[in-house]
Amino acid sequence: MMEEKLKSVPKKPGVYLIKDKKGKILYVGKAKVLKDRLRAHFRPGGGERRKHRLMMAQAEDFETIVTDSEVEALILEANFVKEHRPRYNVNLKDDKSYPYIRVTNENYPRVFVTRKIVRDGSRYFGPYTDVGSVRQLMAAIRRIFPVRTCRLRIDGGTIREKKHKICLSYHIGRCQGPCEGLVSQEDYRWTVDQIVAFIQGKNKQLVGDLEDRMNHLAKQQKFEEAARLRDEIRYISTFQSKQKVVDELSADRDLITVATEGEDVCGVVFNVRDGKITNRHHFYLGGVEGIPEDQVLTSFLKQYYLRTDYVPAEIYLTELGRVSGSEGLAFSEERGKGRSYCPKKGQEGAFDGDVHPECETALGRTPSSEIPSCGLGSSFGQGAPERSEA
Repeated sequence: MMEEKLKSVPKKPGVYLIKDKKGKILYVGKAKVLKDRLRAHFRPGGGERRKHRLMMAQAEDFETIVTDSEVEALILEANFVKEHRPRYNVNLKDDKSYPYIRVTNENYPRVFVTRKIVRDGSRYFGPYTDVGSVRQLMAAIRRIFPVRTCRLRIDGGTIREKKHKICLSYHIGRCQGPCEGLVSQEDYRWTVDQIVAFIQGKNKQLVGDLEDRMNHLAKQQKFEEAARLRDEIRYISTFQSKQKVVDELSADRDLITVATEGEDVCGVVFNVRDGKITNRHHFYLGGVEGIPEDQVLTSFLKQYYLRTDYVPAEIYLTELGRVSGSEGLAFSEERGKGRSYCPKKGQEGAFDGDVHPECETALGRTPSSEIPSCGLGSSFGQGAPERSEA
């Protein structure tokens, strides 16, 4: 029966789901040619690793989904792994508990931290694995940008009928009073756009936009509004000064690596925006027993860039990223048109000085004394890096 079903599998790219006798999904995979990949799984002695043998001992059925391209199959595979969390796939542990910053889909949007994703058109930024950092970011947003925190439903009708009154937040300069129509929807959304740029770490562009608007308001003799923007610029500059400079060229990039200790694996991502570290994420991975480290990195890349809101122009990997990170890199490039690199010899400080020790600390061991503690800044601006071809 299985042989007959394998004969009917198309020679096309797609995703396959291996199931047990109860129909539970054991493994989700993608293939350039579904027929060849599934035959490799089900042929006797087709798996060398113990984990694969254990999986196939339980396999009773499979399902295929044909896609138009291999990249489409990559995205669909990552979505299925995220939704079903199969036992024999590499999974990010407890990712549902990580907080996000939500920008609501309302006439006058709100911005707040949440752990629950609602599919209503809202924008989500994260996940943030460091709760302290997201709290600091939200505190800065509250201090710099005057947006509402109330849960009132505000639209043209409620404003015309004067259903709501301004609160203390308006009087202390923390809200622009949209509930009484004291700010136009266009101007309010402009403020929200600035918040999004701030969350993404695009502070150089943000300050430039604020300065242009401040000068425009000053020419119109709207000095009170111009002064508010001047204060916002000062607060942003103060916040920015606390971030570590790693690249004088003000580039956007992610620094990514994984570290293993027995069956424990940790993936770490440093987000560099406008040349400064704006965030750090660490993820623990499950289902990695017997899987080579380069394949773990591939799975981590696919799952991370499925969840993140922004893919930078450059993605820096450890040396092992050359081996089999291509699938994850192709996935990230499809999402963000980013290019991936491995550091050249003499540029390893970015990983050895900060990223590798971060992995080791997260795994609960002391960072190796053999790793030099050079700063991230020494790793960039020293010649073009070598590209990892996807």
